[in-house]
Amino acid sequence: MNHRPFQRTIRIRQTDRDLEEELAFHFEEVIRELESGGLSRTEAEAEARRRFGDEARYRHELIGIDRDFARQLRWHDRLGALGDAIKYAWRSMSYAPGLSVGIVVAFALGIGANATVFNVIDRLLLRPPPQLHDPGSLRVYTAQFYAPALGRDYFQPVRSYPDLGDLSGARALAGSAGYYFSTRDLTIGRGDEARRAKGMMVSGAYFGVLGVAPQIGRLIMAEDDRAGVERVVMLSHGYWQRQYAGSRDAIGQTIDFGQGPHTIIGVLPKGFAGIDMVPVDLWLPIVPYRSAIDQAGWQQSRSNQWLRIVVRLAPGVTVEAAETELTTKFRTIYAAPIGLLEYPRNTRVALTSLIPGRSPLAPAEVNVARWLVLMSLALLIIASLNISNLLLARAIREQRALGIRLALGITRTRMIGQSLLEVVLFALLGGAAALLIARYGGRVIQRIFLPDYAWDTIGFSSRVAWVTAAIAVFAGVAAAVLPGLQMARSDVLSSLRASASSIAGGRARLRTTLVVVQVALSVVLLIGAALFVRSFRNAADADLGIDPDHAWFIRLVIDEGLVDRNRAYSDLAAALARVPDITAAGAASTLPFFNRHGTAFNVEGWDSVPGRVYFHSVAGDYFKALDLGLLAGRLLDAADAAGSEPAGVVNEEFARRLFPKGAIGRCLYVGQNTTNCTRIVGVVETARLSGVRAEPSMQFYIAAAQHPTRADLETLVIRLADNADRARVLTDVRQLISDGQPRVRYIETTALRDQLEPEMRPWRLGAVLFTTFGILALILATLGLYAVVSFDVSQQMRELGLRSALGATSSRLLIAVLLRAGAIAALGAAAGALIAWNLAPRFQDQVFAISPRDPLSLTVVCIALPAVALVSALIPALRASRASPVVLIRGQS
Repeated sequence: MNHRPFQRTIRIRQTDRDLEEELAFHFEEVIRELESGGLSRTEAEAEARRRFGDEARYRHELIGIDRDFARQLRWHDRLGALGDAIKYAWRSMSYAPGLSVGIVVAFALGIGANATVFNVIDRLLLRPPPQLHDPGSLRVYTAQFYAPALGRDYFQPVRSYPDLGDLSGARALAGSAGYYFSTRDLTIGRGDEARRAKGMMVSGAYFGVLGVAPQIGRLIMAEDDRAGVERVVMLSHGYWQRQYAGSRDAIGQTIDFGQGPHTIIGVLPKGFAGIDMVPVDLWLPIVPYRSAIDQAGWQQSRSNQWLRIVVRLAPGVTVEAAETELTTKFRTIYAAPIGLLEYPRNTRVALTSLIPGRSPLAPAEVNVARWLVLMSLALLIIASLNISNLLLARAIREQRALGIRLALGITRTRMIGQSLLEVVLFALLGGAAALLIARYGGRVIQRIFLPDYAWDTIGFSSRVAWVTAAIAVFAGVAAAVLPGLQMARSDVLSSLRASASSIAGGRARLRTTLVVVQVALSVVLLIGAALFVRSFRNAADADLGIDPDHAWFIRLVIDEGLVDRNRAYSDLAAALARVPDITAAGAASTLPFFNRHGTAFNVEGWDSVPGRVYFHSVAGDYFKALDLGLLAGRLLDAADAAGSEPAGVVNEEFARRLFPKGAIGRCLYVGQNTTNCTRIVGVVETARLSGVRAEPSMQFYIAAAQHPTRADLETLVIRLADNADRARVLTDVRQLISDGQPRVRYIETTALRDQLEPEMRPWRLGAVLFTTFGILALILATLGLYAVVSFDVSQQMRELGLRSALGATSSRLLIAVLLRAGAIAALGAAAGALIAWNLAPRFQDQVFAISPRDPLSLTVVCIALPAVALVSALIPALRASRASPVVLIRGQS
């Protein structure tokens, strides 16, 4: 029972009685003094009351003063006790500086890993985009339907421009807006002085729906989003600072990126990047921009789906109610196929969250981040268990000292409190070091592994500091729990009588269990690292149907007014083929792993074509430039010119599905209701359209000269010789293009392998961070095992000495110690492998071309870790085996 409340009540009542007695004494003294002056008792009492005034108020004030003074004394005593406890903890830490540094380092690693990961997941999983008004009522508009090919629901975030207009009358919405990322960076200026800027096109209602206020100037409005009006542009805060030094004179100036001057009308607030985590420099109205680059009729086309839509719910409307209303409207509009566009009958509208981690549209990096949260927590647990083990070992050594302190009268509560305070101080020191890890580690992750994301803070934020402090306190308390429980069970006599060896023997099982758990978690981390590393290597070596190594693509920004774009690209491809160290050059309407084109078509012998088919309009040595292998027939060449019989090439998947008996010579009808035969002259390998995970798809290739209106050529592709001087060749390429085509404003050259980088990034991120965490966990677990073995050896010196005196050889003592260490490591490895095996199904989406229960990864990690553990146990084992029996029996090393 806690007697402190009763003691406090007794002290308060005693104070009140003392005050009453003091007041009564002074009152009587005044009365006696007045009576001695000749007044009667009644007159003296009246005069005394007059002098004392309002006795109740006076008594109340005095009681309050007395209680405030008592409260100050109590807080003074408490602060003094806290100061004494801090001084004791600091002295205790200074007695064993090596142990203290080891504990602080362990805390720094565990807390630093979690702070670094929080630095990333705070934006990916926890917070909506910054600078939005009431982000909880904002949602992303998507179409959801079951995709048999994927075996799961598919969310389509891109819509047609008419879909945006369909939402204007929805009662469940307070507003809706569209936005569209430019397919390429905007080019400002020309030639060597040109600079690139990332652009986003938005509808006139976009900023109003998001509730964003401008930093300076005004926002894009509905009247700006019309054809034929003055073209305007808004600047991001970062671009304004970089290019205009934050000057207000930027308002009213113009920017020209090949479509005429655009007047700067405003600057957006710092940190605003829209509702997606993509950096944006320039914001433009949709209609003027699309009207300048697209064909007429784009505003009425429902089959051209490119626009993303954000909606704001009306006050009091739930997400479910809004989805029901919008789904009814969607199914009415798309009840019948529209051109080639057809939706399943069960398609519904899904309004998804703006927070990436809560959206089914989350990129792969978000899924990796979720696993990193678990892995960083595992590392923190390993560090805390390691520290608990070290503190238990110290408690065993200091058992007699604890017994003496108990005998001298210290309470267990105070002793446990001092121990807890000491560990929390260790954790806070580790947390201070962890802030540096989070600052620079977070900056590395953001800039190197996630460069395509817009970060409102780089490397560090106040939220990270508060979370780091909270993690430090939590980790300190968690690490102090087991030593505190052991301390609570101590009693004076047993502590003073027990020998160190008997105490150690009674607690060895607990410390061994802690090491087993550390090893098990380390195994899980290392298996995850092995799976990510192997997935990354498998993805890098995947058969893409083309060879991206030594292949470069060239994209041109050309002024308006170029009459024959296809002819210009064909001539440039022919000229590039003559540049030394370029083995092949071609041009195409598409770029591998970036974009694709679809069209209505039919083939000989089929009433309707199953599946989706994509086409490529090509010129020059396109196939050789990509190393796209010929399987049958011939490739398209210069003979396939305008006026000759149209020729086409299909890929292996196309031929397998539509012409299993042979595709060469069959007719391909390109276009809607056409009877013009494009003769299939060749079959090539199946190139992956969108990356290493893409399923094989049917594709065909046509000559740009024979289909001039089908799709414009947009990309040049070149293949460099293996030993080519890359920098020199690319310089020659730029010079040749600049001299041959004066309308070119900007030349962008990029390695085709770099197009795969966004897809490779999640595996690289997982491989690097899982490996880093795994190695740190391995180090901590190895040190934990080393500490256990060393402590056990030091506590069992007498037993080892007796065995040596009785004839045990040094090798037998060495093997005995190593066998114990190996048994602990093997038990931990087995437990870790079991945990990893059970977690494997949830890890399926993170691996590539490998099973999450990959036997090789499991085997290598489960063998390597015990081997490393044995090496760590070798030093204390050698120390035990080389000591003389006399020294061992004396218990000295």
